[in-house]
Amino acid sequence: MSSLDKILQKEYFNIQDLAEITKRKTQTIRSWEKKGIIPSADQRSENNWRLYSKQCMIDVLEKIMNYPWERQVIKNQAEVQYVIDTLKGQNG
Repeated sequence: MSSLDKILQKEYFNIQDLAEITKRKTQTIRSWEKKGIIPSADQRSENNWRLYSKQCMIDVLEKIMNYPWERQVIKNQAEVQYVIDTLKGQNG
């Protein structure tokens, strides 16, 4: 089973999952959130870790995919789109 398939089995996602999906560092994800490029996680764990619901993860990934980057930031766009499509199918 691939790492993406393992992630997709989760009910809630953390920042490490988002970093794995986008192939970016967690520091980059935090920076995007701070700059308002992506929405904040919709929940926090007891130890204040970011938790993304399926719908929030879809929203975040779509923002990343549709953001007008000055250079190609997401090089694995097909994989990211696969995750979005799969999560949308699970939400339906």
